[in-house]
Amino acid sequence: MVGAGPAGLTAAQALAARGIPVLLAEQGPVVGGWAACYACKAATDCNLCGVCLSARVSRTMQPGAGVTLKVDAHVLGIEGGPGSFAVRLAHRPRGVDVSRCTGCGRCAELCPVAAIAQPHPQALPMAYLLDQEACLRARGEECVICREACPFGAVLLDDTPSEELVQADVVVLATGFEPYPAARKGQLGYGRLPGVITTMDLERGLWQHGPEYLSRLLPGSRRVAFVHCVGSRDLAAGRGWCSQVCCPTALRLAGRMVRELPGLEATLFFIDLQRCAPGIARLFDDLPPEIHLVRGIPGDVLSEPGGLLLTFEDVATATRRQELFDLVVLAVGMDSPGAAAGMPAAAEGFLCDLPAGVVAAGACGGPVSIPEAVGEGLRAAGAALRVLESLS
Repeated sequence: MVGAGPAGLTAAQALAARGIPVLLAEQGPVVGGWAACYACKAATDCNLCGVCLSARVSRTMQPGAGVTLKVDAHVLGIEGGPGSFAVRLAHRPRGVDVSRCTGCGRCAELCPVAAIAQPHPQALPMAYLLDQEACLRARGEECVICREACPFGAVLLDDTPSEELVQADVVVLATGFEPYPAARKGQLGYGRLPGVITTMDLERGLWQHGPEYLSRLLPGSRRVAFVHCVGSRDLAAGRGWCSQVCCPTALRLAGRMVRELPGLEATLFFIDLQRCAPGIARLFDDLPPEIHLVRGIPGDVLSEPGGLLLTFEDVATATRRQELFDLVVLAVGMDSPGAAAGMPAAAEGFLCDLPAGVVAAGACGGPVSIPEAVGEGLRAAGAALRVLESLS
């Protein structure tokens, strides 16, 4: 199993429940994928964003109960066929032995430069991570404070990259997606203009800091613009597909913002609205008056003395308009993760036409929501079982 986001975790647990030993390789330091750092967007009732579903899948993950978890592990190549796959893994040095670390935090308390920490408080595994570049040893100093502080001998100051070859009967690829790099749309000002962020930035800020993050973003200011389809449905950028999740994500985030910041107004600029996601119809039915919908995508974002100036064609009124906003949120699309371990990919980069015994699950095969990714994990587990049954 390659990738420990909602799809990979679901597939791993489903197979383990059937008594199938699973090796789950995740290239990041923790499981959960991007969804692990998404914010809940519920109002008085759940609005089906899927964040709690993803968290539940991660919480129920129990390494050792039929699943061997390897984090910081990148797949270099896959060779062979059903019943005889050879998967080459590269292990990135973490500086901490995951099997020994209990997450007590003693090392982090004593580190003079905060070079060792948990990736985040709800991380699984909860083992700490040593930032080799921030460590005093990277500057030539012989600091061993964290290693001496650990009562379990988990700190590995001389940790180095390594490789291993593992055998498998079937391979499930759940390598997820990459957010479109908004800086490529230079005219929209991301990375250049203060006050221009992405939905991914907003998700992470809300997840880490809650409403206080919004207060810092908008101190006394009250006009927010969401620009849809940044890196989606854009032939000039080589991305003609709809990412499907951007519309409901922007709508849910705007809803949370207007709830928590009285007096805030949000305008959503769109090509057309994706209305097929679970629960999306209710969001439109309950659209608060503080949220405005404009069919028309701004061509650029300019910094003006009064804020951020957006120029756009309003299709509904057939007029060219300009408006000032205090914050611009770019709803970035889903990019493919690229060809995984040499597996074939379609023109847009998502995996397709995989060889026998290799199954794709989740967003690596095309854009999906969190609930859909969980469903994809179950489907992939079923496909993997059929491969295994064919070998007996």
